[in-house]
Amino acid sequence: MSKTIGLAPLRDFCKYVLYTGFVANAPRPVSGLIVAEAERGKSTESQKWEGIGVITLQDLTSFGIARVVSEMSEKDRKIVHHIVVPDLEKIGSRNREVRDELLSMFRVIMDEGLKKTCTGRQKIDLEEPVRLGVLMCTTPEDLGDRRSVFRTLSFQSRILPFTYDFSDDLKAKIMDFVDTEDHIVKQKFFFNREEKTKVTLPPKYAKKLNIYALLLAKRLEAFSRKSPSDMRKENRLVGIRAKENLMTLLKAIALYHGRTIVKREDFEEFRRLYRYMNYKSINIDEVE
Repeated sequence: MSKTIGLAPLRDFCKYVLYTGFVANAPRPVSGLIVAEAERGKSTESQKWEGIGVITLQDLTSFGIARVVSEMSEKDRKIVHHIVVPDLEKIGSRNREVRDELLSMFRVIMDEGLKKTCTGRQKIDLEEPVRLGVLMCTTPEDLGDRRSVFRTLSFQSRILPFTYDFSDDLKAKIMDFVDTEDHIVKQKFFFNREEKTKVTLPPKYAKKLNIYALLLAKRLEAFSRKSPSDMRKENRLVGIRAKENLMTLLKAIALYHGRTIVKREDFEEFRRLYRYMNYKSINIDEVE
């Protein structure tokens, strides 16, 4: 085995989600929610990618995000495009009001952008809205409660989920890897990029995304149902946000590989990762 074990699909999902911040012709940076049991490497992998425009927040509140944005210079606000939250579980220990406020903040920064807010503790009045993607990690248990604010349809419709588990064979390989103590070595990868670039998505690939967007919307809607009565509210999502997010992700894949026009290999790369964009937690099957 090599000196490091890498969860290739997870690592690729993280880097492409973060790279969506460099796509100029996109409605917003893509946000991702990584869900896996403890000791599955999700927090570690989400923090491996560093670069201009990416900041990590270990513990956060709505007030905390607003403060970080308000303390940025005007130049930084134009550059920053993603927040990484390696452990969303910490929010679960806070009261409902704090969680609701954070959810509301997520909806704002993920979509229309944070421009003006005024509370007893914070006042923000920006010239241009700050729109950020959020890459988050949590466990199935944290989302298992249907009362969780992060299972609301308004939140789920704004993110791309990525869930996985380890096969027994992979668990054995990881235990062997721990014996070498190489797992202690902290890996870091850097985005050597600052500027945003326009990427062309040919119509044939945009059209191919329709079925993937519709299926994803159905998955998110089903996961968000809170009671049997919600079964009567099917097809609430049209799939518009899902398709926009998938289009941006596909452009980011091409851009990461040095292309400004999406090619067939980019679409195949997207399809490889799409297998995990659900709440089935299938075994991850690629290891370095």
